[in-house]
Amino acid sequence: MNTNQGVPAALAPERVAILIDVANLYGVAKHQHAGKKVDLLRLREHCAQGREVVSTTAYFCTPPKVDISVVTEMLEREGFVVKHKEARFQASDSKMTQDWTAQISFDAASAARYADTIVLVSGKSGYEDLMTSLKRGGIRVEVCSFETAISERLRAEADAFLPITTEMLR
Repeated sequence: MNTNQGVPAALAPERVAILIDVANLYGVAKHQHAGKKVDLLRLREHCAQGREVVSTTAYFCTPPKVDISVVTEMLEREGFVVKHKEARFQASDSKMTQDWTAQISFDAASAARYADTIVLVSGKSGYEDLMTSLKRGGIRVEVCSFETAISERLRAEADAFLPITTEMLR
């Protein structure tokens, strides 16, 4: 799907779109890594693996009325697209929740028009059908997550697994 005119496809740089489920990463880091946070700039570099990054989208979910403008402005200055939703309160289990699965899937399908590889940064299940569809269309799909918090089926469906390491935490 490479459209670099005048450059043979084999010599053109691989184009990567990175989609980061920040809420998923935050939860794992908080519970499994003593409240540390993932450095999203280092994470992007890790996911890029030296390839051309054509887009990086970070999906945030926060409790109502929590201001994350300092973080979002910094990421936007660094070239990230930032999407944000307020969490909803679930009375059944007294938890705050918000699910980005549908939006991330839509954005991944859209990114497939201009990227050769989609890197999905999440360990949640629910993306397997998306991955199958993208792969049928000739798109490489990689998953980046914590080793201890990835759906086995998601990992098995991926063309590559990029583990998040402690060097990416702060």
